Order: sequence, then structure tokens, then C-alpha cells
Amino acid sequence: MNHIVFCLDDNYASLLGVAINSLLKNSSAKFCFWIMHNNLSIDNQNKIQKIAAKSKSMIFFIPVDEKTELLEFKKPKIWANKVCYYRLLAPLLVPQYAKAQNISIDKILFMDCDILVLRDIAPIFDIDLKDKTLAAVVSPLHEEERAHIPELNISPDHKFFYAGLMLIDCNKWKNRKIYEQAVKIDIEHPEGLKWADMDMLNIIFQNDYISLPPKYSIWPGLNFKPYLYEFDNVMDGYNGIATVEDVKEAFLKPVVYQLAGGAKPWRECATFETVRLWFKYSMFTPYMSDGIKYLLAAAKKYFVNGKMK
Repeated sequence: MNHIVFCLDDNYASLLGVAINSLLKNSSAKFCFWIMHNNLSIDNQNKIQKIAAKSKSMIFFIPVDEKTELLEFKKPKIWANKVCYYRLLAPLLVPQYAKAQNISIDKILFMDCDILVLRDIAPIFDIDLKDKTLAAVVSPLHEEERAHIPELNISPDHKFFYAGLMLIDCNKWKNRKIYEQAVKIDIEHPEGLKWADMDMLNIIFQNDYISLPPKYSIWPGLNFKPYLYEFDNVMDGYNGIATVEDVKEAFLKPVVYQLAGGAKPWRECATFETVRLWFKYSMFTPYMSDGIKYLLAAAKKYFVNGKMK
């Protein structure tokens, strides 16, 4: 059984539903989904359960009470709540919940909700972590990141990784006290860290993780013209951190689209192809009306209003 963890509040329910649907459409493997949430409505839980049930996948909802959990962490600088910290707790909490269901978990795949899975994700579970605690994808570098990373005082040799997809050894996470290390880092930065959990994890795992090919989490936000998605723009972001061959594979045959920031289907700078794909995987789900709405808005913006010019 392949165990996948998502974390969210009610605002990201449609993203989660479409993400799970895209994942299941492109794999015949067996999955168990663990959904850590902050006040996810019963209506949305039922909708997501319905999507998972089509493939007979197992799904469990784990409520996180922020009044009793994650009290050690201050509110993130740029996000509205502490959901971003749930991934720090997941390798500890999910195995506990699983044990109550007579399920044993050694390894989890954490994924952000703002993704589309375009090919079979199951092979990622066969990756040998060896003596490492996690595997992740090196983040493409844009101006904002190039300016921010030196502020963390981490090794210049370290390749900054994206925390939106991580294959994690739960036992090593627990034994290495990763959660406790993150708490300590948060205390040491009273002004707050720009990217909160992602900054903490990169500080902890400097040159100490397995680098996954970019196909497992490529960011289609690397573009200068929102109606296009061009290889040169993508290669520019990965220049020096991934081979041309790996980036070409990610561009032509991506496994995971990471729709972080402006790449979300309702955002002004989302590519038309991103919106079209999100619509495709929203079809015949309870969130199809959202997919139609975003697609019509994008079509009007890029074609009717002449932005293709």
C-alpha cells in the first residue's frame, strides 16, 4: 500500500479533490490517503471520499486542532494559518493514526494540494532512501529565491529543495527529532522565516537529502507569457541545478505539476495549458463547476480579449 499525506483547510478542498482525481486517473496502484485538515467541512470530506471511492482507495481524515497542536510555532509571515506546519507533524501523527487502524507505515509521500499528477506516481515509492530521511525535488531558482536563500546562512553548496513533495522515512524523522529541530529554528527567528516550513527543512537537511528528478515536481509558473509554457523559460529556472536531459523529461513528460503561487488555475499568470489540465481532471468530480469557471475565464482572457497578441 502506498501512503500519501495531504494537509489543508476548507479553502483548498477543490484543489485536493482534483489532485486526488488526477493521481488516480494515472495509476492502477493501491493508495491510502491521509488528510490532515483544519476544519474541512463534512460536505467537502464527503466529496473527496466519493472521488477516492471510485478506485477503492482508502482515505482517512485527521483533524488538527491548532489550539492544542503546533503551539510551538508562530503564525507564518505570508500565510493565513499554520497549515504549512502540518507536514512537520505528519511523519509523527499519521503512523499513530494508522496504528489505530491496524496499518503499519514506514514511509509516506507528502504532497501539497495544489498539484496535478499527470503520470503514474507509484514508482516514487520504490526509491531507496538509503540512510537519508527524505527525498525531494530541487527548487527552480527565480529572483526572489536567489535573494532569499543567502539570508538563511546555509551552506552555499546546498541545493534548496521544494517542500511541496517529499518522500519521508517516518522512523528516521522521529529518531532525528526533526519536529523538535524545526521548533528550535522557529524560536531562533523571532521575526519569522519567509517560507516558514520550507526554510526550516532546508536548514535542517543541508546537503542531506536525496534529490529527485524535476519531473516529480515541475513548476509551470516558469513563464513570461501566461498563455505559453516554453522550455527556454523552464530551463532558465533550473540552470545549474538540473541537467538539460532531466529538465526536458520534466517538460515533456512531467509526473507532477506543482501549481504553487501564480500557477493556480484561478490566478492571472496561470498558463492556459495549466487551466485546461485542471479542468480536464475536474471533470466528473464534485468540483467540475470550478473547472468550467476557470477554463471559461482563461479562454476569455487569452483568446477573446486578444492577449495572445
